[in-house]
Amino acid sequence: YWLTLLNADGAQAWGLPYQLFQGVMGLVITMFSITGVYIWYKKRRAAKAKFNKILQQTPFLRTISKKY
Repeated sequence: YWLTLLNADGAQAWGLPYQLFQGVMGLVITMFSITGVYIWYKKRRAAKAKFNKILQQTPFLRTISKKY
């Protein structure tokens, strides 16, 4: 209920600056979400590459990994 009042009444009370602020904040939240997933994906890919490199350098682990 309060969120509806904030959006409807706030836009009428403060006008265009408030609407611009809301729009910018919406974009900022979206950008944070997208960049967070991107950073997570890069770290995950780097960790997999590091694991595969270690796996290739260790003969014992290489024979175990072929079985599974």
